[in-house]
Amino acid sequence: MKRMQATLAFLLALTLLFSCLPAQAADGNSMAFDKKVNRVFEGEELQLVLNRSGDPAEGEVTFTSSNTKRATVDGNGVVKGLSKGTATITATVKTAKKTYRATLEVNVARKAESVEVKLGKIPVYEADEPLLDGLLLADVEEEVMALPVMLLLPGVNHTLEASCLPKDASNRKCVMTSSDEEVLSVKKNVVKGLKAGEAVLTVTNEWQSDVFIQYRVLVVEPVKKLQLTASAPSVAVGGSITLSAQIVPEDASISQVTWSSDNAKVAQVDENGVVTGVKRGGARITAKAMDGSNVHSSIAVKVTQSAEQISLSKTELTLNVGRYRDLTATVLPSNANNKKVVWSSTDETVAKVNKNGRVTAVNVGVCQIICASDENQAVQAAATITVQQPVTKVSFTEREVEVFLGDVALVRWAVEPANATNPAVKLTSSNSKIVTVDEYGVLTPVKVGETYVNATATDGSNCKGRIKVKVLQHVEGVHMRVDTAYIDPGERAYATAVLEPRDASNHKMTWQSDNPNVVTVSGTSNRVNLTGVRWGDTVVTGITEDGGFVTTLLVRVADWDRALSFRNFELNGKGRPLITVKNVSDLAITRVTAQVYYYTGDDGMTPISVNSKDESNMVTAVYQRSLNPGVTSRDDLWEMPDFHEPVEMVTHIVVKLYSYTVDNGWVKTIQEKNRPFKEWRNY
Repeated sequence: MKRMQATLAFLLALTLLFSCLPAQAADGNSMAFDKKVNRVFEGEELQLVLNRSGDPAEGEVTFTSSNTKRATVDGNGVVKGLSKGTATITATVKTAKKTYRATLEVNVARKAESVEVKLGKIPVYEADEPLLDGLLLADVEEEVMALPVMLLLPGVNHTLEASCLPKDASNRKCVMTSSDEEVLSVKKNVVKGLKAGEAVLTVTNEWQSDVFIQYRVLVVEPVKKLQLTASAPSVAVGGSITLSAQIVPEDASISQVTWSSDNAKVAQVDENGVVTGVKRGGARITAKAMDGSNVHSSIAVKVTQSAEQISLSKTELTLNVGRYRDLTATVLPSNANNKKVVWSSTDETVAKVNKNGRVTAVNVGVCQIICASDENQAVQAAATITVQQPVTKVSFTEREVEVFLGDVALVRWAVEPANATNPAVKLTSSNSKIVTVDEYGVLTPVKVGETYVNATATDGSNCKGRIKVKVLQHVEGVHMRVDTAYIDPGERAYATAVLEPRDASNHKMTWQSDNPNVVTVSGTSNRVNLTGVRWGDTVVTGITEDGGFVTTLLVRVADWDRALSFRNFELNGKGRPLITVKNVSDLAITRVTAQVYYYTGDDGMTPISVNSKDESNMVTAVYQRSLNPGVTSRDDLWEMPDFHEPVEMVTHIVVKLYSYTVDNGWVKTIQEKNRPFKEWRNY
């Protein structure tokens, strides 16, 4: 049994082996791609190599790509790379006896555009850097002269990180080479200076020889030691001392050093080793060899500073009797060695001060508080202290005042206590666009509205009082917004009287009907409520409370809900209604509106969205043309500005006439029970 299993396994392996071999018939018929010719860059072309023998060599070849977004292939087997990735190219030959196929996976590669090298701590300079004067060979080619110069010390390994950009390039690997392996050794990404001299380091993309970056490498004799000396052990603020650096050995290739301070706020150093004191403190100045050897040495420098000025948080201070305030002294410059100060008062019966600068008001009067440097009494500052009796309350004699446009009014106020040092107040309006106030309390109205006038004590006590001010406008006339109202028996409507000017303050009016059997009225403002009783015409009269101005309104009570006759209703091809109505009244109508409701479903009762504003199933149709008595509307002039075509199939539409506008501006809303309507059904 085991021997049979082994035999079957061997036969299966042979089958798999032969299935992997190129198609080669016993009669010499074969067709296969050269697998080595399988890479093309984006935007470039590649001629595929297809080897054929026997019958496949006679038939016509067709080529296809499995992914034409990645690569295309023409009838000659030329592949054009389109986007990064892979595509399978299939070659097919049909003969009279058999169809032959060969496949090749083509890699569409994205090109690298540049090389990026991370140099770590290796110093790099431009070729014209003065530091390199006399060190570089003069007889090199011009292109090499322009390369950036990399400094290396002999015997030190440096690992460079090199990659290509962009980051999505197919091959970002780089190859590094040296122009002189006796000076510069390169092993993979590790470079090492072997002896003093020059070489060119080239970093190239693994696939693209034209994508590279080069450095001119200078291997130098390194500095091994630095010895520093100073012209003085310390420096005053604003003064300077000079540091010197001795190089060991004297024949080092680069003898220049860079200078730095670990605390530039205390001491600064220039490129020549000149140290300038900035503020009191200590700093360590370091000299570092510029040859990349990292050899460095440092020396401590002390900077001293004396007090030069004192600044107080306040130079003038007003205090109420019994109150206190802290003064803060700042000794300048801020890095002075001794920042202690001494406080004193020129008159302790007015104000006194403690050792921490707390000033306490004793009696009404004026004195000075002196702050002097403990180190040098000539350095001092002073603050003038004024002690006062503060205001404790500010109030107006009235809670509210009214003033009409064109008039003026006066407000009065009181200050407590009566012996306040400074009883003056500042009067301000909370809204000067409504009313202004002068220093004497005279109010000048600007426009109708409400605001406050404030009185604020000027002695710093922040006491404040306020009074409400109402600016009013007299009624100067009145007229009705429309001259005639049209209502039905039992209908409630309203009409508006327009006060003159429009910002008149008093809107109260009284209303009466000449014939309450036709129309009854109610309301106490400039809006009158109308209720139709029976057919007929009557006059409604309104009288303003302010000024007694009179206006009238003709009210006609009739069957105005039926002023329009609904003649016809159809749909156009986009689901818009074609409505026809006729004016059967004696009114001149300027505008008609209708409400159109859309439904779907087998029963025609499911609302569907047609309104672009609120997505409801109702949209308003408007007829903007005039309809004189006896005139019929045109069905193609109705506008539905908020309509959008429904997504679902419409099976039921209901159109109701909603309102119309009379030529005098009266808008008649047809009562719900009397609204004419038409329906369209498709179910």
